[in-house]
Amino acid sequence: MRLVPLLLAFVLGCPSAEPEPAEPPPVSDLTLTWWTSLGSLGVGVTHLALVDTTRETPAHETYPALPQRSLPTTVWYPATDGHALDPEPDAPAADGTFPLVVHSHGFMSAASDHAGLGAFLASHGYVFAAVEFPLSSRNAPGEADATDVVNQPADVSFVIDSILAADGLLAGLADDRIAASGMSLGGLTTLAVGLHPAVKDDRIDALIGMAPATCSLGDDIFDAPNPPLLLMHGDGDALLPIADHMPPLFDGLTGPAWLATLAHGTHTGFPDASAGLFDNLEHADSIGCSQIAGALPDDAENVTTDQLDGVGVVIGPDCAMPCEDESMLVDGMKPTRQVELSFALARAFLDATLYGDAEGTLWLEAGVGLQEADVTMTHAP
Repeated sequence: MRLVPLLLAFVLGCPSAEPEPAEPPPVSDLTLTWWTSLGSLGVGVTHLALVDTTRETPAHETYPALPQRSLPTTVWYPATDGHALDPEPDAPAADGTFPLVVHSHGFMSAASDHAGLGAFLASHGYVFAAVEFPLSSRNAPGEADATDVVNQPADVSFVIDSILAADGLLAGLADDRIAASGMSLGGLTTLAVGLHPAVKDDRIDALIGMAPATCSLGDDIFDAPNPPLLLMHGDGDALLPIADHMPPLFDGLTGPAWLATLAHGTHTGFPDASAGLFDNLEHADSIGCSQIAGALPDDAENVTTDQLDGVGVVIGPDCAMPCEDESMLVDGMKPTRQVELSFALARAFLDATLYGDAEGTLWLEAGVGLQEADVTMTHAP
């Protein structure tokens, strides 16, 4: 009769098996130094006088409309000669095929402003084509015109067509792995050609936006999941404040996206031409704001209708005008540091998305944000 109590005592007295300790999540062993190291490939550079004869350049100030769009494009590419720090003009291309990155410059900027990034990525196995737009660059006739941005997504597609169909030096060098990158107004161009149903180029596999202007993008960019997207923005950006331009975009995305927020990062600090040149300034946007202030019309205001298709609303109708808050022009990140971070982030992202390198993804998600105190990484979804 005492058997049941004895059995119960035996069962209740037996210690339960300890659960297996959970393995810690993986953390990247690679560092910023590794991601910013120059690649082993030689680097060549060539200049293409591309002209799209199927579309016109609108009339501008006193300049008449033109029946074509001139799109001079500089290409840095893997080569048998040259070096990332000293690209060889028209060097023979390296053997093999490589992913293509088409880069769009910002308002009053130029293709040459990201020459360092182009050469750096070429040394790691990318064909980097930087296009110069006919009306929004600092080399445009008269004052640069930001409204021509509506025509720039098709310019990017034309450059893709031209590089893929190139003969001579670049023949067969770029393959069908394609990314688009851009800064500021060029970031808007990049997001449009990658996301907007009216101008989207379905060949694009990945997108990079450096401080992109997002407020005038139509909300139909969220109609379909986005391709992998890397965004970089400084929280000290006085031209396009991060609070206006990032949350409406990032919160609406339904595809894979990474946001690198740079502490005290500026707008003017992204072009590699700024590295060293503006490091002595308290805030690099003191230069950017002085340039932009004279280029925008006095009655400039945000658009509320999607300019790319003429219908629908935009995601940021209440965004501040550039440089409205002059109190932001203090304690900016040095451009040399900002360029260093942007090079590493771009390489890791492109290696991950175009070369399938898991180390790139790991560094974006469990590397740079843990290693570098001035970088905060956010990943979605």
